Amino acid sequence: MKPFKNFIGKWAARVMIIFFTWAVLFLILDKIVLPIYTRKYQEEVIPNFIGTPFYQAQLVAKQTGYQIVEERKRPVVGVLPQTIVDQRPHPGTRTKTGRLIYVTVSTQAKQTIVPNLFEKTPREAELVLEDVGLELSTNYEFEYSEMTTAGCIIKQNPMALSRVLPGTKVSVVISLGPEMGKTTVPDLIGLTYEEAILLLKRKNLNSSDPYYKRSISVGEGRVISQKPNANEVVNVGTTVELTLSTGEQ
Repeated sequence: MKPFKNFIGKWAARVMIIFFTWAVLFLILDKIVLPIYTRKYQEEVIPNFIGTPFYQAQLVAKQTGYQIVEERKRPVVGVLPQTIVDQRPHPGTRTKTGRLIYVTVSTQAKQTIVPNLFEKTPREAELVLEDVGLELSTNYEFEYSEMTTAGCIIKQNPMALSRVLPGTKVSVVISLGPEMGKTTVPDLIGLTYEEAILLLKRKNLNSSDPYYKRSISVGEGRVISQKPNANEVVNVGTTVELTLSTGEQ
């Protein structure tokens, strides 16, 4: 009977060891492995990092189980450099923790020179402005113009060659062409009386008998003043008064 009892005792001991081993493995699996696995692969809502400094976002992301990766830089007006201005996946997206979050980081926006848009069509102006990072305002204004073809730009704001930040909108005034019954007074200063009369006729304007005045700077017989002034818009048939130089007499 003694050998049999020894045999039973050995098997009982082995069963107890196996049971204890499985119990320990179950506890490890249930209390350690599964929670880690579940936390690693469970879905979470991605935080919003837009508007956050890059270094600060890195710290927050690490604490919440994500990793921030700088994907590109973009010049942005009114935003401090190294600030996150975009991210993907987007904020609020549900995804597994541990996923990489790719961000766009701001850089300092440099000023650019406004191009000259005079006598360009709105479409031409739009393309020119896009090339330098500016925008064309679609709130057009319109004015009659004797000098510029209808549909072309005669004024702009900001002015050509001024310096502005990228993204600035440029507003323009577009020509309606010459107003019916209106014309622009030409610049007659320095012309001879005959040349002035010929130019006035071409513009459908008249001239009164000239006045005369002594002048040191303008040669005899040439126009030293006019009324209305050059570039004024007047009715067709308006009389322009001319003052001619008598020279140094």
